[in-house]
Amino acid sequence: MKATLNWEHSTGKKPSAKLTLATAAAGGEVKLRATVTEASILNKGPSLEGVVLALEKPDAFHVDYHVLKRDCHFKFMNTIKVLEKPLEFTYKHEWCDKSVIHLDTTLALDNDNKVSANCTLSPEDKNKCKFKYKHHHNKGLTTLKPSYEVVHNVWDFAVSQKIYDINTLKASYKTSNQNLGLKWSLASKHNGTFKIKASLNLGEKLKVPSVVAKTTFNFEM
Repeated sequence: MKATLNWEHSTGKKPSAKLTLATAAAGGEVKLRATVTEASILNKGPSLEGVVLALEKPDAFHVDYHVLKRDCHFKFMNTIKVLEKPLEFTYKHEWCDKSVIHLDTTLALDNDNKVSANCTLSPEDKNKCKFKYKHHHNKGLTTLKPSYEVVHNVWDFAVSQKIYDINTLKASYKTSNQNLGLKWSLASKHNGTFKIKASLNLGEKLKVPSVVAKTTFNFEM
């Protein structure tokens, strides 16, 4: 059994934590997961708040059941060949959350270039459709990610740089809300990850940065 502990702290908010237990079934092809948060234990004693049960088959399907909300989130994945190039499909359906549907497709043009489309269909007319382009440069150490959101006619830009394999520095800018972001992440194959992210809204008169720190620990039980 594998356990993952996530801890997050951001400016102006209380720290949050999440514990996930995962085990393999059906000869290792299917994974069972159970997740609890600090709200499941600390908020007025033990409760079902934040408890999620999941059934997952990598690269095939993923089903989350939110116990307290009695809500299911479905995710189905598949890959086909188009002109000998892999085209990945992902379908997500948030059953009780006003039946929101997400459709994602990604086409790998080659090892360094990918194009993708992400669409959200909502009964409340909050539809979105974003096209993304991803380019690896300098043997994959530098990544460029421009994107265009069709419905609201806005562009987003991001660039990331790997440093010594386990460190990644990323800068991003969202034209929709004039949000400038900077993130540093440290990934370890054995101990987990550490991320710290700072964002600044350039459109606000009082420019106060928001800082979020996230830590993930992985361990076997």
